[in-house]
Amino acid sequence: MGFWYEGDLVVVEKIADLFNEAGIQTAVSENIRDVVWDKLLVNVGINAITALTGIKNGQLLDLPVTKALSRAAVEEAVALAKAKGVNVRDHAVAHVFDIAAMTAGNRSSMGQDVDHNRRTEIDAINGFVVRESKKMGLEAPVNRTLTALIETMQHHRMKESWR
Repeated sequence: MGFWYEGDLVVVEKIADLFNEAGIQTAVSENIRDVVWDKLLVNVGINAITALTGIKNGQLLDLPVTKALSRAAVEEAVALAKAKGVNVRDHAVAHVFDIAAMTAGNRSSMGQDVDHNRRTEIDAINGFVVRESKKMGLEAPVNRTLTALIETMQHHRMKESWR
């Protein structure tokens, strides 16, 4: 059962049940690595693009060119995940698009950070894909470009807000 002790798992499952009863959808996983990567793929496909363009999550789906940009960023991250031996869900890009549709009226967290002149998580999201891809001998030009654009905007916006 991995690193779980049977007693620990029982406690964790009881906590998850409490969250579910409170209306907070919760699942227990013995493989947090895959769960974290699943979340990373969603963030890679949505956050930087919405932050740069000022659009809401659902608007990512409005134009073929925007969907293609998201798809390319996610596909680079999927290639990295597979090279690292991470189990990636089938149809990861479709999942990202489904999440964008389900959260259509939301502004991504990175978009909100840009809106409020706060430091973003670009380094931990698309920047992570760029750094790790390089280590694995992979290219990630879309994620590199998205990272560079956010870093540039972030630098200048924060510099302006400090004046």
